[in-house]
Amino acid sequence: MKKMVILMLGLIMLAACSQKNVSYEGTPLKIAVIGEIPEYDNDRVTFEEISLEKFKEDSAHIAKNYNAVMITPLAFDKASKDTYSAVYHKANMPIIFFDSKKRHYPFVEKGMSYASASSDSFNDGSHTTLYVSDAKTNEEEIWTFLLENDDDLPALYTSIFEKIEAL
Repeated sequence: MKKMVILMLGLIMLAACSQKNVSYEGTPLKIAVIGEIPEYDNDRVTFEEISLEKFKEDSAHIAKNYNAVMITPLAFDKASKDTYSAVYHKANMPIIFFDSKKRHYPFVEKGMSYASASSDSFNDGSHTTLYVSDAKTNEEEIWTFLLENDDDLPALYTSIFEKIEAL
């Protein structure tokens, strides 16, 4: 019985620690995620999974209803296909290429895929890129975020959320 109680307490503690708390205290954000939903908890940030197809078909609706789109490594191969390049250029909203060592280039440049892009060419130590393209002015703004080690992930998320709020 004692072993069962210890096992149950251990499982409860593991479940409680499985989501790391992010200390973002700004305006509430709603972020569409293509790929894997982050396991970070913050009452002011809501993540909702969408498909690449939905983003491509209805990017104007997505831009009105979400503060940003996050694309995670699970979707990089598909998201870097040429058919989606124009979507990123016309989205008029922040797009987070989360954990992309190759930054935003394989996604926005035609003829380049995530698999074919050389990581050496883009290796500047960045972990994540925030990309905003203004289709009317044909201008792009890019911010890169560094990550020293995995213990700094909550701070990385906080920096990304604060940048999105400021835009």
